[in-house]
Amino acid sequence: MTERQVAVPGGDLAVLDYGGSGPDVLLIHSAGHNAHTWIEVAPFLAQHAHVYAFDLRGHGQSSAEVTEGSMQTSDDVVRLIEGLGLERPVVVAHEFGGMYAVAAAVECPAISGLVLVDSAVVETTDAVRDLVSMIADPMVLDLLEERFGLGRSGPDAASLAEYVDSYVERIREDWMARTWDGEAARRLVLRGVVIAEDGSWARRPTLQTVQDLAEIPSSYPYYPGRELMETLGCAIQVITLTSGHFAPADSVADRAAANPTWQFVALDVDAEALNTHPRLVAAPIVAFLESLRSEAPST
Repeated sequence: MTERQVAVPGGDLAVLDYGGSGPDVLLIHSAGHNAHTWIEVAPFLAQHAHVYAFDLRGHGQSSAEVTEGSMQTSDDVVRLIEGLGLERPVVVAHEFGGMYAVAAAVECPAISGLVLVDSAVVETTDAVRDLVSMIADPMVLDLLEERFGLGRSGPDAASLAEYVDSYVERIREDWMARTWDGEAARRLVLRGVVIAEDGSWARRPTLQTVQDLAEIPSSYPYYPGRELMETLGCAIQVITLTSGHFAPADSVADRAAANPTWQFVALDVDAEALNTHPRLVAAPIVAFLESLRSEAPST
C-alpha cells in the first residue's frame, strides 16, 4: 500500500494505492469515515484487481474541503479516475458513498460497473434526500460529536493519545459500531487526525463538513436514488447486509431480477462486515469483476 495525492479544485485528495493486477477498482467510503474503512477488504480485492481507496473531501488526509455541497464528491470521483489514469474502472461504494458513485457513473461513461454495499442509494430519490437532509439536523450532529468525536481537537500528543483511547473504548461499546475491534477503530480514527507542525491536532471530518455534505445545490441537474440508478447502462451489483444500516432486501431483489444489468447479493452479516467479515464481503465483488471480464468484448 502506497500513499498518493491527486490534485482537485481546492486542494488534494489522499489516495491509498493497494497495487494488484487486473481491472482498476476505486473504493469510496461513507460520510464520516475515511479510506481505512476498506483496509481489511482491499487486500482480498487486490489479489484480483488494482485497488485504490481515497479520503473524501474534508475527511482523512485529504486537504480539499467541501465547498459546494454533497454532490461535489461525485465530480471528485471523475477527477480521480482521470488523475490516476484508471481504465474502465469498477467503483465500489459503502453506505452514503453510493450516492457519489451513482452520480459519477452518470458523468463518466468510462465506469464499467458499480458495487453498492449497504447503501441508501437503492432507495427512492425522495427517500435518499430525506436521509441526507437528516444529517444536518442539530440533534444528529450532536449525536455524531458525542459518539464519534467528530471535530475534536487538542494541543499535543498526550491529548491525542487520550482522545484515541477514549474513542476506541466508546466505539466498541456503541450499538452502532459495537462489533469493531480495538485495532480497527484505532486505525480509522488516526487516519482522520491531522497533526500540525506545533503538535496540535484536529479530527476530521468536522461537524461543519458533515453539515456541508448534507447541502443539495439547487443547480444540480440530478440527484442519486433508485430512479437514477435505473438510467445507467453499466453493470450494477447491490450488496445488502441483513443487519446493515440500509437493507431493503426484498424491493432490491425484485428490481434486480427485472434488470439484466443488475446483480443482487444478500450477506447474513451486520453493518460492520467490512471490518469483521472482509473476505465474505470481498467474495461477491471478486465474482462481479470476473463476470465483467468474461462479458468484455475481445480485442
